[in-house]
Amino acid sequence: MIGSYFTRVKTYLIISPVIKSYTTVREFLKELEGYIRIKAILKNDDELEIFIYIKINGKLKQDKYSFHWQSKDGKLIKRWDNAPHHPELKTFPHHLHHGSEILPNHQLDIFQVLKLIEKDIKLK
Repeated sequence: MIGSYFTRVKTYLIISPVIKSYTTVREFLKELEGYIRIKAILKNDDELEIFIYIKINGKLKQDKYSFHWQSKDGKLIKRWDNAPHHPELKTFPHHLHHGSEILPNHQLDIFQVLKLIEKDIKLK
């Protein structure tokens, strides 16, 4: 189940119009948990670091995640994550780093993040 989800993620990266290339940095699978770390280069040469930790407790659940989008010169554009370091936000632990701002945000998966990036890059 987790392996097929990670295969879906990698397939989507291949067909996404915004991804130029990607490398799987690390992938770890057990029966009830797994994680994947991917570094992708976007078509405008920005970078997207992807970290997904999945657990199965009756169903597949994205337990931890970070989708870190930065410019080719290393400046943060956006990072969606659920690291528990902003308890003041109503969507805690889910949040968005947008430049230097920390904003409330609902949980997203990589497919939703790529759709958002596709929209943003088309505007540039």
